[in-house]
Amino acid sequence: MSPDLRIRQLADGDWDALTALEAATYAPLGLSEDRAALQSRARVSPATCFVAESGDRLAGYLLALPYPCLL
Repeated sequence: MSPDLRIRQLADGDWDALTALEAATYAPLGLSEDRAALQSRARVSPATCFVAESGDRLAGYLLALPYPCLL
């Protein structure tokens, strides 16, 4: 049985877990960004930033920026 996954809006209390996950994932590849860079995206568009939780741990995140419609 796979664990339950819950998607929700990013909250202020998520930053420690989010930056730890980001560093664990991207630092070995030389692609890690600092907390300020990540938070700058959330400030621009908090409505498009989400986290995924599995049990009591952060399993993923999405920091998306809106793209203007050119149609």
